[in-house]
Amino acid sequence: MHTSPTPDLPPAEPAAPASRPSIAEGPPAPAPAPTTPAPGADAGTDPGPAVDPGTDPGPDRGPAADGDTAPEAGTGADTGAGSRPSGQARRVEARRARRERVALLAASAVAPSAPVRWGAGWGGRVCGAAVLVAYVASVHRPVGAGLSRPEAGAFLFAVWTSLVLAWVVCRLAMWRVTADRDGIHVRRMWSTHVLAWPVVGRVELRHDGLLEIFGPRGSTLAGTFAPPWLSRLTRRDCAGRRAADLLTAMSLHPHLRPAGQVSRRSGRAGFARWAVPLAVLVHAAPLLLRA
Repeated sequence: MHTSPTPDLPPAEPAAPASRPSIAEGPPAPAPAPTTPAPGADAGTDPGPAVDPGTDPGPDRGPAADGDTAPEAGTGADTGAGSRPSGQARRVEARRARRERVALLAASAVAPSAPVRWGAGWGGRVCGAAVLVAYVASVHRPVGAGLSRPEAGAFLFAVWTSLVLAWVVCRLAMWRVTADRDGIHVRRMWSTHVLAWPVVGRVELRHDGLLEIFGPRGSTLAGTFAPPWLSRLTRRDCAGRRAADLLTAMSLHPHLRPAGQVSRRSGRAGFARWAVPLAVLVHAAPLLLRA
């Protein structure tokens, strides 16, 4: 049997070793983790770009109007804690809230037909009586303060302190503020002061309960309302704030002013018709009690 010779085949080349990643190329990038939609979100919607929790995604409102600009961070205006607003920020917020209340009042209020009056309630009368009783019970008049053997210095001092106390009692128990078509009537010691509407800019309630009426020539104090902190403590509506807002709305919007007018006789009276007899009683009471 004849067999053909087997051709000589070239030797097979050895397989090249698997290439290893170069150190310069760095480790292979990890595969992206699967994203899980937030609870309540639709899996087919794009969640949008991620938002840094330290930034505000809201729209840029631009500078505040009417000069109510909050202090910038790092300017030194905010000296309190990080979450506690500064004094300037609180004042800006209070002015903004007051303008909103006045605008809402101007849109919903109707001009009254009669003059609008504010006066002392039972709280003011009780405070006035308490001050009067405490003074009479604690004061000690010198011998020369009486009419039996008067001495100039002691007598004048006793008369002066009696008048001052009578004014304080009337300021607490008999104050009155009236708004009519002419302006704001403020009862004082000897007469009633009238502030015409054109000179009334705005009215604010101070921390001590007094109304401060601002105008081009300064400010005027009126009324003795309960302080705002007392209204917050007792959780009652602040009557002084409502009065200040209404008077401000009347000064800015003439159609809200009362149509009536205060009578000339009752509108001109002051504290004197009550304060002078009360001062005589205060002056004589310690002498009578000691006798």
